[in-house]
Amino acid sequence: MRGRESHGKRGVTGMAPDWDGIAERYDDMFPASSRYLRTLELIVDIAAERDAGDVLDLGCGTGNLLAVLADRFPAARLVGVDPSSGMLERCRARFGSNGRVSLAAGDAASHPPLEACIRADPAKVT
Repeated sequence: MRGRESHGKRGVTGMAPDWDGIAERYDDMFPASSRYLRTLELIVDIAAERDAGDVLDLGCGTGNLLAVLADRFPAARLVGVDPSSGMLERCRARFGSNGRVSLAAGDAASHPPLEACIRADPAKVT
């Protein structure tokens, strides 16, 4: 897998994955894994135990978790944040004009709190 130098958490090689480069094939790689699917189910189960209202998905990728959350919590407003423009492009294509889902470029260290995302004008959240 191609990589680029990362200024954050580094893997064994010191390179971060090139998420833009794998965005097109990401949904063919991970959702086929039973471990990945079970992890999504566990996250949603935890959210259900806590009466999830609005949900912030940091590192939303192509929106796999957001899709499960949208099905499970039809009244919830969902915000997805990812630093990869390639992943966000795929996520935007997945949700189209769904008014419950807002997407923004960023990461956990630089993104505003959930309340700020929810109040944001959806036209300005890119």
